[in-house]
Amino acid sequence: LLVALATAEGSAGMLEKSRHTLEQVLETLPPELEALRLRILPFLALVGHMLGRHGDSTAMLRRTLADLDEAETVEAAQLGIATAIDCLYEPDFEAMHRFAATAERTARATGEPALEAATSGVLALASYNSGAVVDSLAFCKRAVGQMSSLADDDLAAQLEGVFSVAWAAMSLEMWEECSAMADRGLDISRATGQEQLVVPLSISRTIARTWRGELAQAADDADHLIDAARISGIDQWIAWTLTLRGWIAGQAGEIEFATECGEEACRIATHQTRDGYFVAHARLHLAETRLEQGRPEECLAEMLDAAGGAELPICEQPIRSRWYEILTRASLNLGRIENARSWADQAQEAVAATPIGGRLCEAAMASAQLELADGRPDIAERFALEAASAAEQSGDRLLAARAHVIAARALSGEGRHQAIEALEAAEQEFAACGATRLRDDSVRELRRLGRRVGRGGKRGRSPTGIGALSSRELEVAQLVTKGLTNREIAERLILSEKTIETHLSAVFRKLEIHRRAAVGPILWREGSSPDSPTIALDRHSAAKPN
Repeated sequence: LLVALATAEGSAGMLEKSRHTLEQVLETLPPELEALRLRILPFLALVGHMLGRHGDSTAMLRRTLADLDEAETVEAAQLGIATAIDCLYEPDFEAMHRFAATAERTARATGEPALEAATSGVLALASYNSGAVVDSLAFCKRAVGQMSSLADDDLAAQLEGVFSVAWAAMSLEMWEECSAMADRGLDISRATGQEQLVVPLSISRTIARTWRGELAQAADDADHLIDAARISGIDQWIAWTLTLRGWIAGQAGEIEFATECGEEACRIATHQTRDGYFVAHARLHLAETRLEQGRPEECLAEMLDAAGGAELPICEQPIRSRWYEILTRASLNLGRIENARSWADQAQEAVAATPIGGRLCEAAMASAQLELADGRPDIAERFALEAASAAEQSGDRLLAARAHVIAARALSGEGRHQAIEALEAAEQEFAACGATRLRDDSVRELRRLGRRVGRGGKRGRSPTGIGALSSRELEVAQLVTKGLTNREIAERLILSEKTIETHLSAVFRKLEIHRRAAVGPILWREGSSPDSPTIALDRHSAAKPN
């Protein structure tokens, strides 16, 4: 009964209660129920990680797994999965790969298809993190095939495996597979009442959308995830979702909002645990924002401290090219050419065995920007076009457009016409994605070359005005026009007051106003007031029974 209670508490998001109940079970469990203890430990470790208490279960997991002496049982495979996932948070990518490989062999020996699929997924993620990207691709494709042949009921007990596949697919730029696995995992989670992985699964899907330039949809997704995380009260989830939202805002050019999200994420993450994989990534994303604010020295210091030094040991090897590209830009902003060359060289080393378009693009962009700053535009152009080609093949729209801008800057003299064409293509892509700051940069480059650029063309989400509001922000704005206080809005939407404050701050910024009374006239003028005919009709329709 206590095990059932702990499972229900964990699935409902009552993680502290679940952990306390599980520890109570382990203290009183008699020796003859050892099999039950083996089933409890993986769930206890998962609950601990969701709470940010990384490392609490590490010794117990490894000791118990060693005591099993490579037993070929379902419990041994499940424990191997839990131990491998535990290594992600340390992070110890080599150990993660070692435990995942052992778990995968054990699962094959059991003949349990769902367990085999789950271990393939964990091994795919472990291989990626340790830099064995070709192996990761093979394991990920195998896991997707295995899971596609299984019923939802079969996968209900293997959701960590589904999450691993979704995350690995996202990291490998297998966009469709990532979305399919995340969507399926979410459906199973909700159907079976296992809510503990809803936020992590959703994050993988939203990251994929961001890489593909779907910034408006990604922003809406992240806003709802922040709401869910704040309702849960789980600090780790709040930090994760704020980090994600800050990154999306940075890509869209909302630097002030990106900074707000990043600083709150770092405060929560470092208060919860002072180091580790996810704390480092929150700080790395905030450091990138510092660079966009024109603070390259702070960017460099923060990134190197967060990632554990110049070799970035806390980051998985394939993604290091992203951080090295930012370090290259920061050094160039400070006029430190030789430092920038070192970072660009390390970016190239990081992707030497990485057939992932986005990562190859970042390494090539680092080299292109270095060569351009060092007075070799012809070499810079070659690197930039190489970067654009890699990103286009993988579907990284924003990276591809950024690479075209660098190529345009490298072109001069007889290449002026090609430069204008590249910039116009980049400007349209940035506008379509909603990356307003990057679009404005490309427009300035076009004007520098003598090309007049208006405000027309295909555009994504507007930088300001009603079109800039997410669905949740618009909902909050409409309730403001009804005279509701923040507390009343929070109660109406079943959210925290802090969440409402965040949304309202975004509303003020995007509508370019400073007081609540100014919200109503703007919504009425744009036909988005709750009292406008269109909205009233929608409300009337929504009131009808299905």
